[in-house]
Parts: sequence; structure tokens; C-alpha cells
Amino acid sequence: TLIEGRWNNRPHDMWNFVDYVSDECEYAATWQITEIDQPVYAQIESPMLYLASDRRFEFSDEQVSRLRAYIDAGGLLVFNREGGNPDPVKAFRELCEKLYPGRAMAKLDNEHDIYKLHQQPQRVVPIDVIDNGVRPLVMFVKQDIGKNLQNNRPYGTDRDAFITLSNLYLYITGLRPQRARLAGNYVVQT
Repeated sequence: TLIEGRWNNRPHDMWNFVDYVSDECEYAATWQITEIDQPVYAQIESPMLYLASDRRFEFSDEQVSRLRAYIDAGGLLVFNREGGNPDPVKAFRELCEKLYPGRAMAKLDNEHDIYKLHQQPQRVVPIDVIDNGVRPLVMFVKQDIGKNLQNNRPYGTDRDAFITLSNLYLYITGLRPQRARLAGNYVVQT
């Protein structure tokens, strides 16, 4: 089932981003809309889940558990608030507390590799993060990059959004985004 709330307000944001990152990195990247109720081995095919909304949203306890399993298996949850409504930010912070109780979000250091891994943005896009000391688990992009991605000006005024998200994508994939379609990276814990 899909989460309650508006989640596809900008239907071309990811399409435009994937087109950009495919050109920049010279490989065919893809995107998909996923349902949170899918098993982890299906979700983890996507190294990054991008959640964007302009309204409050809600996950069931089972969905929170599945999302935590996805993140713990190596995935990254990226949240983008669309517009200026504070409700989706409150909902996201509540989700983070359910995912990782007691862990506070911290501002990502402006010198972090995410800001300079492949390309450097002119202006740093502010990001808050929850990490486990090894890698980021959850990220909150504090600027509405979805709007920039939807506008599709990757070599113009919206360049910083494209650069930041592509650096993030390359960071989470270990600079190796190419993987054979049937080669899974999910390890079953026994």
C-alpha cells in the first residue's frame, strides 16, 4: 500500500535527475516508484529511497519496520519537503524518531564528501542527517530540490540541486552505481 499523503506532486523530478546522472556518469541509471510493503530484497535494489511531499504523511508500524529493515540492509532514505508547509517536516521527524529512537539529526558538515565527491555545487544545499558512525541512514534535504529537479535546468539555475543529489547517489553506491540487474546485494541474516 502507498503511504497516505501527497507524494507525487512533481512527477518529473526523479526522471530529470536520472537523465542528468546518466549523462554525467555515462551509464544508464533508472528510477522506480516503490511500495513500502515490498520485501527488503526488492527494495534494496534501489540504493536510495527519495520521499517528497508537501503535506503530512503517516506510516504504519509495519511500514516503519520495513523501512528500518531497508535502511539497515544498506539503503538510504532521503526526504525532501516540497514548498513551505511545516507539516511534512514534523511528520518526517516523527518517522525518524520511530526509525531510530533517541538519535537526533545533525547538520551535515559543509566539507563532507557529499558536497565534493564528483562535482562541487556553487552553494551548499543544507542537509540534516542521522548516521550510525559509518554511513548516513536518513537525510533531510532542507532546500526544496524537488522543485529544482522538476524545473530541469541542470546546467543553469538549478545546477546545485542536481550536483548535490548526484554526489549523494555516488556516495551511497560507493562510486560504483553499475550493477547487473539480477545481481542482488541483499544478504539474508541467519
